[in-house]
Amino acid sequence: MQLSAYESLPVLIDSIGKLEFYEKVIDSIRVIQQIKSCIVFSYAPNSAPISIISDNVIRSDLDNEYCQSAYLLDPFYEWICNRQASGFISLRDIVRQDFERSTYYDEFYHKLGWSNETNFVIGSINNRIIALSFTTESKNLSHISLELLPFFNSVKAAIHTHESINRSFTPLEKVVSNQPKTDKIKTILCHFNLTPREQEITQLILEGHSSAIISSLCFVSEGTIKNHRKSIYRKLGIKSQGELFKRFI
Repeated sequence: MQLSAYESLPVLIDSIGKLEFYEKVIDSIRVIQQIKSCIVFSYAPNSAPISIISDNVIRSDLDNEYCQSAYLLDPFYEWICNRQASGFISLRDIVRQDFERSTYYDEFYHKLGWSNETNFVIGSINNRIIALSFTTESKNLSHISLELLPFFNSVKAAIHTHESINRSFTPLEKVVSNQPKTDKIKTILCHFNLTPREQEITQLILEGHSSAIISSLCFVSEGTIKNHRKSIYRKLGIKSQGELFKRFI
């Protein structure tokens, strides 16, 4: 029993509803000694996946390459979007033994340096499917799925709660009907030295758009939007989206 993994849960639970929540998800998972690298993905059928966050082991260019094109060859993408189930699923469960001869392996997967992959699928939340993708030191993953299932189920519950709280902060009808005039918001934001891009993103947040929608409107990755959010919150002296709405709505 890896007690250190369970000991990380109070910190994760305390971050629910805060900007740094998914960073704490990564921190909790990386406490497990056998796990070498981890990414949190958001999937939706017939749409490109979004990398919510990845650890420092994953190169950003590979992260972008996957989300822009390589996902179309990924057997996990098809399995997760079509099944929309939850729980553990490993690469060896869904691919043939000659995976290393596949186009996906040849054009993209070998660049990761992963020798195996497991996804813990959180399930459908707000019309998205969130999955925790990770690789381990050992190809035998049964000890993780059996021994640490209660831990991963706790992480799953935390993610569901976090997403539910974030959704409650941004009821679109309320935000749109009560949002301040654009010029007034711009005037206020200028006093906090926000860049024009940060002002634009703040406006979109206050209109009730999610990071995923904002990323598509601004033609950048969701990870870039999340970095802008951090900078915006820091300059405004706040820690969450809820505090942003309280200040301006």
